[in-house]
Amino acid sequence: MAKLKILTVPNPVLREKSKEISRLDKKVLNLIQDLREILKTQKDPMGLGLSAVQIGKPQRVFLAKIKGEIEVFVNPEITWFSKKKTLGGEKDKPFLEGCLSVPKYYGEVLRSQKIRITYKNQEDKQRELEISGLEARVVQHECDHLNGILFIDRILEQGGKLYQFTQNRSGKEELVLCNI
Repeated sequence: MAKLKILTVPNPVLREKSKEISRLDKKVLNLIQDLREILKTQKDPMGLGLSAVQIGKPQRVFLAKIKGEIEVFVNPEITWFSKKKTLGGEKDKPFLEGCLSVPKYYGEVLRSQKIRITYKNQEDKQRELEISGLEARVVQHECDHLNGILFIDRILEQGGKLYQFTQNRSGKEELVLCNI
């Protein structure tokens, strides 16, 4: 595996709009493999998705965990959003969204409960998927990355709450509300 690292804010590449992939050649398949390996190794925090732009490759591809498996999304397009929006993930339980490119920050982001997305998979087959809950949230988050949008931008535009993990006086990490 290549020695690629996940970019973190304020790296300007994270703000780039990713370019469409014209064909799934060896270079793109290697990029997908790199994304898969990096995503699998993310433990603290565990990653649920990873876009190519997050490793410095602004191309329209990301991986996301769907039904426990890593799914490849090439040139994805969300074609339908439910009107119902939520701050929750599964069964509308509250969920603090985070990002591997914005370490130690989490926040409340209002996202559509259900979406429909079209994309090509790793075998270059056109797919359509309707998903809901946490999986829909992850896919919306990754699609935002492809457009240079971070979850903290969504928090700011929605007037949501942002939290940061910091160490308290006794050395334990705690989640603290940020003033934004």
